[in-house]
Amino acid sequence: MAVINFAHRELSAKVVYFGAASAGCDTNLAQLHASVDEADRSTLLSFGPGDGVEPSRYFEHRGARCPDVLTFQTHFRVYSLPGAIVHPVHRRVVLGDADAVVFVADARADRSNANLDGLLELERILGEGGRSLASLPTVIQVNHLDQEGARPVERVAFELNPFGFPVVGATAIGGEGVIPAWDAVAEAISGQLRQALGGHETGLRLTACHQRVRATPQQVVAQHVAQLEEAESPKRPVTHGAEYRSLPPGAEVVVPFLPPELLGTRPAHILGGEIEDDAIVLDVVMTRLSGMEPRRLTLRLAARPAEAAAMPLPIQASRLDPTDRVTHVTASLPDRVAFTGPSSDLPPLAYGALGLAAGVVSGVLLGFLLLV
Repeated sequence: MAVINFAHRELSAKVVYFGAASAGCDTNLAQLHASVDEADRSTLLSFGPGDGVEPSRYFEHRGARCPDVLTFQTHFRVYSLPGAIVHPVHRRVVLGDADAVVFVADARADRSNANLDGLLELERILGEGGRSLASLPTVIQVNHLDQEGARPVERVAFELNPFGFPVVGATAIGGEGVIPAWDAVAEAISGQLRQALGGHETGLRLTACHQRVRATPQQVVAQHVAQLEEAESPKRPVTHGAEYRSLPPGAEVVVPFLPPELLGTRPAHILGGEIEDDAIVLDVVMTRLSGMEPRRLTLRLAARPAEAAAMPLPIQASRLDPTDRVTHVTASLPDRVAFTGPSSDLPPLAYGALGLAAGVVSGVLLGFLLLV
């Protein structure tokens, strides 16, 4: 995530070199670091999940190859994420909040499928964070052009470049194409930062801060390592916590949890429990009130911020008229109902005469029937 620091008049952005295994992400970072003046870069650091695979590399880059944006100096945090690292937390830590990507493709003939898989993986990881590769500043670098049987740059890019990203050919082991790829991605980021500062919507997420003390590269890497270690640590079982018995009792909080499919049951036993990340996981036995066979239920009590439940709906209540919220049934009825029947031109007196005549005729007929 790009950060604008008003205390230092600085814009900070994150660039990740990503590609398939052996494509040359780490080589690019090593060559780029060596080409930057010592005063404009930090030490090249490494960190990883500790499973024996090639780790990520990281350094901070300021200087002539970091174009200024308006009155702000740009500061880049540069990472490599080799394809051999499949640890999900490590990938999320490195790529989750990237502001730009250099996708390192392999020009060797047998690496076509690996390149495609890497690109799909990149889109998947970005999609998990609600982001799109199409809107992210991206440069495609086609590496290993010096290898026997290497495919042309145009052919490799044709398979990987549906969005028209800049393409750079490279032989990173010799330093060729490393700087052009960096210049292209730095310029792409700077362009989007200018648009963001101008109020335009871009693929970058720009956050403002006023921090006078910057985190050192060592502190940044230490934070990443701590995240990896926490993910690797085993789940902590729920214990009696004898060392906390001296704490005063806390408030009682009632948490409704029973799902609809378990209506008519009640908790009977807790078989076990553990703390997993920010959640409490309990293995509970539920017994049925009807006496049927009990069932086991896993309860995950996940931490949620209190503000989430109290967030107002995105409605401007001041613009709502209370009378508009309910439509009364009588509101659609007319004030007066006119009953109409068949039309007739006879006056009311004629109707009376006709009724009298009908009564006389009926009486005569009834009398005749009785006499007979």
